[in-house]
This record gives sequence, C-alpha cells and structure tokens, in this order.
Amino acid sequence: RKKGENIMKSYSMGVLVLLVQVSEARPRPRRRRLESFRSCNTTKTYVASAWELDWREHIDEWASNWEFDGPACTRMRLQKEYIDVWLALHAKRNVTGPEAPLPKFHHKVIGFHQIKSDCEKAKKHVPIEPLVGFLRHPLHHCFTMATSSLVVQPYRVAKEYMFPPFRDEVVPPPRQRRDVLAFYFDLGASTYRAGAGGASMSWFVEEYAQRGIVFDRILAWEAHPQNTSTLFADFDAFPLERLSYFNTLADPTEHSKMNPLTMLRDLATPDDFVVLKIDIDHNPAENAFVREIIQDASLSDRIDELYWENHVKRNPMESQGWQHTPGLFDVDEDPPSFAATASLDLEHRRPVRSANDITHSYELFHALRERGIRAHSWV
Repeated sequence: RKKGENIMKSYSMGVLVLLVQVSEARPRPRRRRLESFRSCNTTKTYVASAWELDWREHIDEWASNWEFDGPACTRMRLQKEYIDVWLALHAKRNVTGPEAPLPKFHHKVIGFHQIKSDCEKAKKHVPIEPLVGFLRHPLHHCFTMATSSLVVQPYRVAKEYMFPPFRDEVVPPPRQRRDVLAFYFDLGASTYRAGAGGASMSWFVEEYAQRGIVFDRILAWEAHPQNTSTLFADFDAFPLERLSYFNTLADPTEHSKMNPLTMLRDLATPDDFVVLKIDIDHNPAENAFVREIIQDASLSDRIDELYWENHVKRNPMESQGWQHTPGLFDVDEDPPSFAATASLDLEHRRPVRSANDITHSYELFHALRERGIRAHSWV
C-alpha cells in the first residue's frame, strides 16, 4: 500500500524527475511542409460490426455475472463461430497481408474504418478487432475455467487478436513523402523486452516493422526506476538515436512540459503516423490523457492508433491480475466525457454506470473510433 500511496502522491503533486534521456527531448519546432507537397484532406468513418453493436447494446446486462457459466461467458461460447472468423482473419493477414474487399460475412463480425483522402484514388477499408466480451483476447477466461485466481490462463496477455495496420492501409503512408514520419509514444513502457503484461516496446517495433512501418522516433515513459547500465542492452534492433526514454511518471496535467500529449502535439503533424499506448496502471491519470484526446481535436487529428488497457470494474481481470495494483481503481472525479464530441452520434450513446465500469469502457472505445482513432483494448 505504501508503494501505491507514493505513486498517487507523485501524480497529485506533479513530482517529475527525469533520470534517463537518450536523445534530445525538448519539443523541436514543427517541421515545415515542403512546398512541393500538400497535406492530405482525409476523412475516416467507423463502421462497427453487427456483433459489436449487439454487445454494446447488452453489455450492462451481460456483465452482471462474469462467472464461467454466467450470461456473458455463455454467450461468448455460443458465438465461437464468430470468434473463429475473427482469429482466422488475424492469422491470414499475418501471412498474406491486407485483403480488400473483405468477404461479406466478415462484416457481421469485423468492423472497419473507411478512409477517403484526396491523396488516394480509392477508398480504403481497414479492419479492426470487434469490441465484444470483456475487451481482451476472445478465448481468455470464458473457454478455460480457472481453478484459482493464481492460475495463469494461456490467453490472459495474448495479443494475437488486435489488427495493427499495414503500411498500405495508412494515408499517407509513412516515408512515402520526405516529411511524413512514424512516431510511437509508450506510456508505461517498462523495458524493451519485458513488462507486466509482456513486452510492449519490442512488440510494437517488430509488429509494425512486419507490416512495413518503421518508427522514426520512440518516446517512452516508465515510472518504476530502471538500471541505466542494463536498460539499453536489449535495444539491439532499434537505433538508440531515435529513442527518448523518460524514467519518470507521465504527467497528465494538460499542457505540462512533461505531459506526453504536449510533446505529441508539438512533434507530430496530422499527416504523420502516430501510435500511442497508455498503460500506467492509474485510472485517474489514464482517464485524464483520454479526456484530453477526446476534447482536443489538435490531438485526436494527430493520433492514428491508440492502445489502452482500461482497468474497469465488472471485468474478470479484477481477480486475474488487476487486484494486485494499489490505487488502480481510485475514484476519478472527472472521468472522460462525451460532451465535447459534438460531431459524434451522441443520441445513441448508451448509459454508463461509472468511470470505473465496463459500460464506460465500451462507450469510450467506440467514441475514439468514431473520432477516426483506431482504438485497441490493450493487455
């Protein structure tokens, strides 16, 4: 408990100590666009699958009991055919790349973003994993009964359900033009090849590289003290001159110099490709970052991919790992709101119980996707 209190105290007092920085961290002046190029006028429309919409409609009822024989898990097992389609498409994309157009049946299961741009002749339909179940690997929990909370189930931290995009699915593609770069911002980075839920930095670098996207810059934040003599030994596959590693808390105060979103806004442009991961195990701070993204179009217009482990109640993960993190479910007096999302379909927003409830998580991820951000529920 003392450790958790110290972490929360640091957030409330804004105590920030920079221990490690590999490359220049001060926000550099925004790059001037080359006169021979113009910014792409791009619109992204999110089309949710019928399966996802059904879960969104009934999640408040079904989440009342996440036991193995409860309504949520029973429904997941009855929908195994849909899960098979989902995971088969994931495996196929890893082998053959993007498929366009998707088979008709896939649209019942898999949602997508339709991308229109005056820099591309044709529309793109980029698939994304459905928001169903408890927003994790669909085979976790409901298909293997845990005999105790200490049993680690095989899919608990599996990532083979998310659909990172291929370079050809990004508009404009990174490095197609000399002034279009790829950024990765990691909030809760741990080390390159290790983390509580498995490695994140190496996963992102390798998964995106396999899809033709190489990050020009990585900015990472990690609150737990790291051994500087060994920290960078694992960065064998990523050039250190492209890395800025901040061994300190990510400050959620808006416009703070050490707020990662402040740096994102200053470093990236809307045409750049930006991936953001949020997993710092502190709900009020994480919600503050997401709230800032939803309310600030200058941020949401710059973020292409968001990976976020939203720690909420009425989720089986409460007893499968999350319960060991002090302060994780602290009450957030100012949760992310949909009030500023005037362009979104507010009339059809579903009621939510609280900022720490799975119903709120469903609505947040849906709102972010409607904003054009490919929001993934992280592990």
